[in-house]
Parts: sequence; structure tokens; C-alpha cells
Amino acid sequence: LLIVQGYWCLKDVALRVPEAVSAGDSMTLSCDFSLEQEHLYSVKFYQGDTEFYRFVPEESPPTRVFPIEGVNVDISKSNSSSVTLSNVHRDMTGYYKCEVSADAPLFHTGIKTSFVTVTEEPWALPAVTTEKFKYSLGEKIRANCTSQGGYPPANLTWFINGQQVKHSPLVKVL
Repeated sequence: LLIVQGYWCLKDVALRVPEAVSAGDSMTLSCDFSLEQEHLYSVKFYQGDTEFYRFVPEESPPTRVFPIEGVNVDISKSNSSSVTLSNVHRDMTGYYKCEVSADAPLFHTGIKTSFVTVTEEPWALPAVTTEKFKYSLGEKIRANCTSQGGYPPANLTWFINGQQVKHSPLVKVL
């Protein structure tokens, strides 16, 4: 007969990230977890599969940054469960993960992944061009609206006299 007095485990690992962040801003990735009766061995953060930040409480210093081109860790705003990245850019759009490991002897490990989009504003206001300047009532109009730059690409919506243009057999929006 085996009687278990309790159990120790790492649980409830969760990665909190902004869904979207503007280029040039900072973003904080937070790794939440519960150790129950176990002790923390390490917390690691990755961009894709590349580690860029590690916290190991038994090491001196406990924090370590692994350089990735274009990834700027703000060490003054990072700790045992979160890391702040400054001056983010579009190339940083992608998957991030945190990996939490409990200490010996079992080294339970939990990993969570989340996606972040780094947005960029269009470089200029949308430009509308038409085939001619004036149209008669009921005359067909062909117009083009172009947005330059931006990420993700802009979602353009047409309005005529304050009313949103809807698709119909007479209206074709491409």
C-alpha cells in the first residue's frame, strides 16, 4: 500500500504578451506559474526557438541576456517572471515562449507559447485617384485607393457621402 502525503509540481504556466504592439514601443512578456512546494530552477524566454533571456536564482548574477540582433532587453525592467523588450520592430513579429523549470530532483518543466504582432503605421495617408474629376449622377466611377507601407497591410473601407459602400450586383469593390 502506497500512501501519498501530497505532491509537488509545477503548474499553471501561462505566458502573457500583448496581442499587438506598435513599432518603436516596448513590450513586456510575463510568465506566470505556480511552483507549489517545489523550488525554481530557471525561467527562460525565447523568440521562436532562440533563447534571449534567462533567470536562474542560484546563479550570480541571476539574470543572463543572450544577444539576438535587433532584440533589446531592458534588464532594469526584467525579473524572475517577466522580460521587457524596448524599441521593438516589425521583424520581431512572431512566436515567443517561456520555459519554467522546477529544481532538482525532478526538474519539472512547463512551456507556453504566444504570438505577438508588431505593427507599423502606413507611411502616408491613403491616396484616392479617379479617372476624372467630376461625375454625373448615375455615372459609373472607377477609383483606386492606395495605402503606402504599414504592417499588417491596411484594411481600406470605401465611403460615399458618409455611407459605407457595400458589395452588391451594381457595386464591385476589389
